[in-house]
Amino acid sequence: MMLPSSSPDPTRKVAEYFDEQADHWRSVYEAGGVEGLIYRQRQQAAEELVGRAGAAPRDRLLEVGPGAGRLSLRLTELGWRVHAIDISPAMVGQTRLGAVAAEVGDRLTLAAGDVQKLAFRDASFDAAVAVGVVPWLPEPLTGLRELHRVLRPGAHLVVTSDNRNRLTHLVDPVLNPWLRSVYLRVMPVLAGAGLWRGAQASGGQRVEEQRYTVDAMERLLGDAGFRVLESRTIGFWPFTLRRHHIFGPQRSLHVHRRLQDLADSPRRFWATAGNHHLVLAARIPSGRGLATNSRRSDQKSAQRDQWPV
Repeated sequence: MMLPSSSPDPTRKVAEYFDEQADHWRSVYEAGGVEGLIYRQRQQAAEELVGRAGAAPRDRLLEVGPGAGRLSLRLTELGWRVHAIDISPAMVGQTRLGAVAAEVGDRLTLAAGDVQKLAFRDASFDAAVAVGVVPWLPEPLTGLRELHRVLRPGAHLVVTSDNRNRLTHLVDPVLNPWLRSVYLRVMPVLAGAGLWRGAQASGGQRVEEQRYTVDAMERLLGDAGFRVLESRTIGFWPFTLRRHHIFGPQRSLHVHRRLQDLADSPRRFWATAGNHHLVLAARIPSGRGLATNSRRSDQKSAQRDQWPV
């Protein structure tokens, strides 16, 4: 059921924001330059991680937040029967248009839905994918626990988060998370003077993105009942100084490619320095391996960081 647009519910605010930004998310993966390249690389990496699970005939995969449906269609090509849900009706519509054009038939089904309140039976899926979803969840631990509930024991989850300690932010004093307390004191002053504005949902309500360190995100997965199998980061753009771009388009491509090569190496710092954190995790059966994590079950243990976008 659709909530009234005037509802203060933060999930509704996120849905309104993505309804308004649907055209952007349809085109960003096809864009030239480094931004489009990074999003395509993120999708390709997600496909590779899903491929580790291997799809048997009639295996069911839950995709949360399909956006414009590019990954949904690729997953059907990999052999999965995909059920995709999105909190944004506009995004569901875009995925449906792509599914019709690709003639995927019943290999892809779509519905509006909230990962924090999944309408599926326990252990009803063989895998799950949530790309670009966790940063926008008001209750990320609730969403991850819901994914744990609907996955069968041992099933795989591919999930991404936005890296709080991304290199591109560490080098800019305005964006550096360790200087966040100063930023948060200055931001209201700038906003009051009309010198800054964040992303707005309908009715002028600000939408906030949650960023996590690599370690914090993996702890959050542990608290939800998952064991991390593989982890990497992707994306080194834009480099800025006081939010002004340092490199031009061609130099930005070169810098990203060089740093991505380093991030794909075993070196720990570079491997955790990219913008997007991708994880392949396995569902731990309920009651196993969760006792240790229960001491950190409060969502604040994830050390999430709120940033206006």
